[in-house]
Amino acid sequence: MTKKPAEEIGKKRGSILGSLTKMFAAFIAVSVVISLLISNYASFREIREESHEHSQKAAQSLESIISDRKQLGIDNESMLPIRYTLMYLCRGYNMKYLYLFTIDEEKSEYHYLITVSQDADETERMMEMRGHDAVVPTDVFPQPVLDANDGDNGIHIVTYDNEFGQVIGWVYPMDVEYDGRRVLIGAEYLREDLYASIRSHTLMLIIPISVILITESIILLFITHRRIIVPVAKISSFMRSFSDDYGKDEQKLEVTQDNEIGEIAASFNKMSDDIHRLIADNTTLSEIKLQSEIQLEVARRIQCGIVPENIKYDGESFSLCGFARAARSVGGDFYDSFLLDDSRVCIVIGDVSGKGITAALFMTMTKTALREIMKSGISPAEALNRANDEICASNPEGLFATVFAAVLDMKTGVLTFANAGHNPPVIFGGEPELVKCETGIALGVFEDAGIVNETLTIESGGGLLLYTDGVTEAVNSDNVFFGNDRLLDACKGCLTAESAVEAVKTSVLDFYDGRAQFDDLTMISLFFTSKPGALTKLELLPEITQTQRVLGAVKECVGDSPRLKKICLACDEAFANICAYSGAKTVTLEYGGSEQFTAVFTDDGEPFDPLAPRAEKDFEDLDEGGMGISLIKQIAQKAEYSRENGRNILKLTFAV
Repeated sequence: MTKKPAEEIGKKRGSILGSLTKMFAAFIAVSVVISLLISNYASFREIREESHEHSQKAAQSLESIISDRKQLGIDNESMLPIRYTLMYLCRGYNMKYLYLFTIDEEKSEYHYLITVSQDADETERMMEMRGHDAVVPTDVFPQPVLDANDGDNGIHIVTYDNEFGQVIGWVYPMDVEYDGRRVLIGAEYLREDLYASIRSHTLMLIIPISVILITESIILLFITHRRIIVPVAKISSFMRSFSDDYGKDEQKLEVTQDNEIGEIAASFNKMSDDIHRLIADNTTLSEIKLQSEIQLEVARRIQCGIVPENIKYDGESFSLCGFARAARSVGGDFYDSFLLDDSRVCIVIGDVSGKGITAALFMTMTKTALREIMKSGISPAEALNRANDEICASNPEGLFATVFAAVLDMKTGVLTFANAGHNPPVIFGGEPELVKCETGIALGVFEDAGIVNETLTIESGGGLLLYTDGVTEAVNSDNVFFGNDRLLDACKGCLTAESAVEAVKTSVLDFYDGRAQFDDLTMISLFFTSKPGALTKLELLPEITQTQRVLGAVKECVGDSPRLKKICLACDEAFANICAYSGAKTVTLEYGGSEQFTAVFTDDGEPFDPLAPRAEKDFEDLDEGGMGISLIKQIAQKAEYSRENGRNILKLTFAV
């Protein structure tokens, strides 16, 4: 996601002052509406109570004037004093109409006695319509009128429409009767006049309230702008400039208010100081890290020159393959290979304790020392012991290294080796298996390690695989070790040094199953191949079950020759004869050839010449051995026997 610049964000942001203004405006509007409702209700109640009070006072005043109810029975002219009194009351109490009347409940009629208004003209008009003894029929009397006629002195409000408009009236009973009926006094207000009065009262309350609220809001906005908005804008501007130049400017934010704004400014100044310090520290750390990475890269390249990731060599007498992969940029594993002379090749593998630069330096020292010492021509054990003494004499960190060194004599196939605490190698020449050898002590642990030489013979076509514990101790996602069994399974069917290394490497990397490599992974393999014309050697036990190995060797060499079956038959008889009569403990078969196939059987049994002349046997006695020797002589182009160094040697030559 692309980050927007601070200027663009600033242009689109809202204003706090604008928001506060809208908030105060909304507050004022709500307050005015609420005040209006309250004032309207209060004014209505006030005017209503005031109107009722005026009506009641008018009735009381009229009662005090009328001393004799008979005065109500005279004509209109006789009632002029009462009329003027009512007009005075009507005008004084701001009533629209004021009238005296009775009701005839049986006939449903209003009987008006007198009706007046505030001015004389209107009074004359009303007297003509509802003057003395004016009768107005009605369908139903309002309940307040009936209650007042019964003498109830409570508030009796009547609302109705008549020819004068929408009217709100008050009815009050008097202790005066006319024609046997109670005289009622009525006061009427036009509804629109009453509502106009209510509105007038309401406005008289709302206007000052609104003025006060608006004035207070303006003052609060001014104080807010000065005490909050301006400092916040200053902090925002400073933050934006701080972000733009990535904190390079070390100026302080000067806000001295003793409130939350001041605390924000102080916190930002502290953050600014921390960021500047962090940037300075990070710059230093970045420079150190860059130098370290450069040094590690140089160290890795140097180590790749000392221990290449891959080597491969195919010669007339041997093939060699090596592989190394460090768990980190540099590692502590190493391997080496070099010729001691025309007939001897040396291979070395080692694993230094620890990882990283320290292990790499110690590895370089160990590898260099071993190469120089072994090139002097001494045996592997002597070289390891001498290297151990040198390391112990100059090893202040107490590091150590496990090492396996071996020398192959390409004339004889004899491998001389010595082990300084390293993993046992895998030997090829049949089923792959681990070499049983002395464990020895790692270099750099103790002086006088006492490492010894051991030997074994590698058959032509056989070989050796050296490896570090990064192979057998590889761990997969289920925390399971690779182990020796998987190592031997990976080695099955490998016929060359390269195939052995590739098979083990592929198996280990697949075994990791996505888990990161924990330890250095290093291997080197050496396979012995005979020179052209040399015979391949096969070590056998004098047991008839080994016959299949003999026949397999013959088939491998002779191939699809038409004489394969006869050659196999002759070799089978020769080996069976040795197993049956020699009493040998070991048997060796050396075989080879292209135009002629040669098979040399050597055993350590009693002297026995199977080709020596024998007395003639009857036919039925030939199965005791004579027939087999006879077949060998017939099939073989040449058969020779000799005994050398306490061993019987039978050499058979066949035409292919």
